[in-house]
Amino acid sequence: MRCLLLIVWGLIVPGFLLAGPAVRINLESNWEFSQIGKNAWLPAEVPGTVHTDLLANGEIPDPFYGTNEKGLQWIGRMDWEYRTEFDVSADLLQNEHLALRFNGLDTYAEVFLNGKPLLTADNMFRTWEIECKSQLRTGKNQLRIVFRSPFERVSAQLEALPYQLPSPNDAGKEKISVFVRKAGYHFGWDWGPRFVTMGIWRPINLLAWNEARITDVYTRTDGLETNEARLRARVEVNAPEAGDAKLALVLNGDTIGRQNVVLNRGRNVLEEAISIANPRLWWPAGMGKPYLYNLKAVLLRADNSIIDQRKTRVGLRRIELVQQTDSIGESFFFRVNGTPIFVKGTNYIPPDNFIPRGRSKREKLFRAIKGANMNMVRVWGGGIYEDDTFYDLCDENGIMVWQDFMFACAMYPGDTAFLNNVRGELQDNIRRLRHHPSLAMWCGNNEIEVAWHNWGWQQEYRLDPGDSTRIWQDYLALFEDLIPRELAELDPGRPYIPSSPISNWGKSENFDRGDMHNWAVWHGEKPFSAFKADTPRFMSEFGFQSFPEIRTLAPVTSGGAPNREDLEDRQKSYKGTRLIDTHMNRWYSEYKDYESYLVLSQLLQAEGMKIAIENMRIEQPRCMGSLYWQLNDCWPGPSWSSVDYQGRWKALHYWMQHLYGPILLVAERSDNGELRVRAASDEPRARFGTIAMRLKSFDGDILWTQEQAVEIAPGAVKEYVRVPASIFPNRFDPNETVLEVILHARGKVLASNLLYFTQPKDMDLPDPEFSYRCSVAEGGGYLVEVRAIHQLKNVEFALVGIEAEFSDNYFDLAPGGIRQIMVSAPSIKDEKELVKLLRVRQMTDWVNED
Repeated sequence: MRCLLLIVWGLIVPGFLLAGPAVRINLESNWEFSQIGKNAWLPAEVPGTVHTDLLANGEIPDPFYGTNEKGLQWIGRMDWEYRTEFDVSADLLQNEHLALRFNGLDTYAEVFLNGKPLLTADNMFRTWEIECKSQLRTGKNQLRIVFRSPFERVSAQLEALPYQLPSPNDAGKEKISVFVRKAGYHFGWDWGPRFVTMGIWRPINLLAWNEARITDVYTRTDGLETNEARLRARVEVNAPEAGDAKLALVLNGDTIGRQNVVLNRGRNVLEEAISIANPRLWWPAGMGKPYLYNLKAVLLRADNSIIDQRKTRVGLRRIELVQQTDSIGESFFFRVNGTPIFVKGTNYIPPDNFIPRGRSKREKLFRAIKGANMNMVRVWGGGIYEDDTFYDLCDENGIMVWQDFMFACAMYPGDTAFLNNVRGELQDNIRRLRHHPSLAMWCGNNEIEVAWHNWGWQQEYRLDPGDSTRIWQDYLALFEDLIPRELAELDPGRPYIPSSPISNWGKSENFDRGDMHNWAVWHGEKPFSAFKADTPRFMSEFGFQSFPEIRTLAPVTSGGAPNREDLEDRQKSYKGTRLIDTHMNRWYSEYKDYESYLVLSQLLQAEGMKIAIENMRIEQPRCMGSLYWQLNDCWPGPSWSSVDYQGRWKALHYWMQHLYGPILLVAERSDNGELRVRAASDEPRARFGTIAMRLKSFDGDILWTQEQAVEIAPGAVKEYVRVPASIFPNRFDPNETVLEVILHARGKVLASNLLYFTQPKDMDLPDPEFSYRCSVAEGGGYLVEVRAIHQLKNVEFALVGIEAEFSDNYFDLAPGGIRQIMVSAPSIKDEKELVKLLRVRQMTDWVNED
């Protein structure tokens, strides 16, 4: 193999007519399926699942409706068969090479082509490519795939072990999930149902080519300076025969190198240094633009005609995970292009139990991510390695990705067959994802290490010392040996941690080091104030449950009007609705009805998370990250999500826009009456403005006011105002008073916040009095401007009978305050109709008056 020396020749490479293999045919049509042994064939959708195909054919009721989950568990215990016929022309068969590429088979699959065995698959996360020219024929060809139930396939492994491997989230009596390389949440979780799916969940392609093929293009950044970026380009070529060729690299349309190469038969790895002058950097959202270069690798014959080409996108950035001993303990933060960054993000789960139909929700979820000013998303380890489109959207929007490998909350086998299976999974997915500039780090698993040492598994599963030692050695073999070795070979230099969190929340001293999953409020049943008691170095999970709104629950509950029994049926957390009730009694008066209960659960969630996030942001640099649990849902039910299954924003997500805003103002009053105002700024430059503080009665009387000119430091937290108790008023009714704090500059509000002096149930709110006006907004939609006359608490906008998107909702307004809301409702013809359908409610509409 000859290394490439890439020299800038200014070559313009002609053609570029072909992308990837000469022919790529998507085999998505004419599929049908049947339960094995029944020979009752029905139309099937590919990509798809057995459950959704049965539903589409009227063979089962909606799995998400009522308690149907319980009656549909039989599906995962049956074997199923899929088949299709596709045409192959004589011309296509003239190609030297033809292969079938299976991008996702769930999970134990036997593939037959024209009656002959082609492939046996055993991993949902693998990509399988098999040459098949000898089995193809001109005209009709039949592809048949038999899916075997995982229960039968792993029963022998389950029985062979002299102990049970801990897997508490597996909701079945037979704990098989740890043996099956399949999405863990399919076996049940504390926010979703148990549906053990099977099927063709990603596309199948027929590939045809004749000569060498480029199989991968990947770059690594070796140096990144203001005037130069130094990279290594790695081009992998699969050549059926040895021979001479040319390789050109084209960056943003300009050829930066062309060289003769000698290809050996089989896999060739061509690697060489390249340089980009005056590079434009890829920045996370809020720090700059996520600039992407377009890079093509083109393989040519001697006459410059194209054999193959492959393109990728390159983002020039350096992301470091800084874990260093310091005066507190050990740090955990990200540094991007030399600048420390406070991470503002969330945890992402697959948006549907039946994965193929969740893809339609992705763009809406990304609008929610961007709309909430996030810069990172964690792809959680009990789901899937997401589709390429997901990571493309992260690249384009400056959203860094914390990528878990698909292991969560369980101990896994360590036998040779299992590790070899995982090795193939690692190689497929590391190679597929490593070129994305958004990929910030890899994490081996979710919560396994802290669970093993802190959750009492050894006692719960009756493991003797010898069994415990073996299980732990298997853990080390996977997360401390196999995964790091594969990363060192395929993606060296990318940060990796074996498990998250590094520290367990049970002891205060653990908050001094590493990342933390703080479940003291939910699992520990502590009050929301516990979020302020212990501040972590980096919070990679924390949360509080709420329910979706009634429009999301009604279609899946009896009679279209959910009652208490319906809510309990959908509750998967062992803490259940009881814990929501406990906190609700602390915060609110008695709710009026179940629709009110749903809304108040969302407000309760938002109030608790506000306490947590404000504390973390103003405690920088001790704390340098917030990834709340969780962004989204896989079905309509109660969970820790901020966006429900139908993509509707809960109250929390509207609040996240402000909690994760570029500048956050936080006002606090100590027990001795002293007032402090701090600001956390993520902006790259200083801001000059004025902080205005106004103490107001709920009726609108101004009791005290003060203003102070400030310079908001970039990328930092500072205290900007301290008002001694001797100056701040101390004789006012806390039940009917609010402090409004606003940062403004040149007539524009940069940030604002309200400080209440009691909880909502004790507030003596007057009858809501406000005015609003509607107008057509520039660029489409409508603008609603609201002006508060009396104190408004949790203002909710809705259009009666019509779906609409609001730029803000469930917000508070102090007397005299103004808020502008963008409304997107394509079916509304003018502002008069908007006003007619507009419904405005606030907290007093959901609680009973004393």
